[in-house]
Amino acid sequence: SYRSSRVVTGSGGAANDRESRMAELSQWLRTEARRQAARPDLLAALLSGGGFAYARHRLGFMAIRMLLRTGVHALEIQLLVAAFVPWEDLAPLIGYRALCSLFGAAHWGALEVMRGNVRDAMRRRRPESARAAIESWLGLTLWAAGALIVIVFGAELASTLASGVIELRAVYAIACVMRLGSDSVLRTLHSGVFAIRRVYRPLWSTLVADVLELAVLAFGFGELGLLSIPLGTLAGGACDGILVYVFVRRAYLQRRLQLPSPWRSFGAAWRVRNELGLAARHALGDHDQPDAAEGVA
Repeated sequence: SYRSSRVVTGSGGAANDRESRMAELSQWLRTEARRQAARPDLLAALLSGGGFAYARHRLGFMAIRMLLRTGVHALEIQLLVAAFVPWEDLAPLIGYRALCSLFGAAHWGALEVMRGNVRDAMRRRRPESARAAIESWLGLTLWAAGALIVIVFGAELASTLASGVIELRAVYAIACVMRLGSDSVLRTLHSGVFAIRRVYRPLWSTLVADVLELAVLAFGFGELGLLSIPLGTLAGGACDGILVYVFVRRAYLQRRLQLPSPWRSFGAAWRVRNELGLAARHALGDHDQPDAAEGVA
């Protein structure tokens, strides 16, 4: 009877375990069903006139940041116009900001090659290969960003020494290229873990840098004049860079993906030499390549 009772107890425990797992699975299915029901569908939105709800769902918090960024750019132009900056000086300032945005978008597209390599490595259960891919592209980005900063800084320094006057154009160009370099490096780190899963950030962390830049422009113009524009660019870039690194580093730890080493990355940049052509096509928006990487669930 002892052996039979032990068998009955064992079978009862196994049944309870199966019931517990089935309950967890049912709960997960109900949660996913609620999420899918709350997620607007593009076709349904087009047919039912719910385009605004779909756009609000797709843009989410990014719409708020887009409005803030637009406000920052509008205030910059307003300050420049109010200070009677001539067109020959105003055009380069607007051009610097536009070029930085263009380079940022192209860089994100080029990094699709790296994201594909990371996804492929993680499918094969080879996190060390994923880290190597990220370090290679990080090294290339570090070299390119460093070279660009040195070139622009050297050119503007030579121009300033020749004229004997520190011009707003020179200070703004240096501020823009420094922020572009910092954003590019952090974008590469972010893109590496983004290949596996999205990096979640609270709303305040995506807005505080723009609010800080806007505050420097609004309250610093009275004391600093037009120099508040490059100062705001640097302050906003530094704030956003710190926050991006904090949340990207957390994402690496959560995904159990080792954070790339900047020092090892410098020597690994040469590994991407055979992928530059494909990266250039991605940077130009040509994503219909036969070897384009697919997402990972």
